[in-house]
Amino acid sequence: MSVRIVKRNGESVEFLKEKVDRVVSLALGETSESIEWNQYEKLLDDVCAEVKDGMSVEDVSNQIEKMMNLAIRK
Repeated sequence: MSVRIVKRNGESVEFLKEKVDRVVSLALGETSESIEWNQYEKLLDDVCAEVKDGMSVEDVSNQIEKMMNLAIRK
């Protein structure tokens, strides 16, 4: 069973790890910070583990930001 998230327009869509990967990659490209590959993989896995069925895109975005900040500080 796939996890579904709610977009800003109210539409429910399947959650895709690939989209988180893209967002994190783009965000890291906009900063002077970098993380090791194993930290990057753990970050993606941690974000995906926190996503629950019915979460909003904003909540997922907040999780990504929170996990990125933790990964960068290490």
